Amino acid sequence: MFKKLVVGALATGIALTGGIGAASADTVKPIPDRIESIVENTNEVERPFVPNLSDKNNLIGEKAVAAFDWGYSGSYNFSTSIQVKKTVSVADNGTIGVAIQNNKNFNFKVVVKSLSSGNTVTHNVTGGPMSGGNYVYNYFGPMKAGNYVVTLVNTDGSWHQGTVWLGW
Repeated sequence: MFKKLVVGALATGIALTGGIGAASADTVKPIPDRIESIVENTNEVERPFVPNLSDKNNLIGEKAVAAFDWGYSGSYNFSTSIQVKKTVSVADNGTIGVAIQNNKNFNFKVVVKSLSSGNTVTHNVTGGPMSGGNYVYNYFGPMKAGNYVVTLVNTDGSWHQGTVWLGW
């Protein structure tokens, strides 16, 4: 089931405003410019791409990506004040994977915070305009078993549209 969240920004962080409404894949429309929002999918999430296992240069990375349980995807439209934020449960020695496809050049921070220890790890992720089977991947791990908050933060001061996948 798709869930549409309209996200509004506060000076100290983010707060959910508006409602959560169910929508089928057929009723989700493209997000207009300058409306901060995210359309989330947590059921039946497909992998960001189909592995090309015949390409020896990508064999190891694509096998790793193919092994992930891609449990979340979100199509976003946001400015610097909006973040994609999701809590995930990771098994001992597990890995958190983030895949991003964006409409233009971007510089994002991906922050992973342990809810048990409060420790955070931040990766800067950059990329260019992408579509089709082009994505930027970022990995965190191996992790200790526990719950983690994964946050995608736009740091370049402009509007972005794209899709983010999380796997763990």
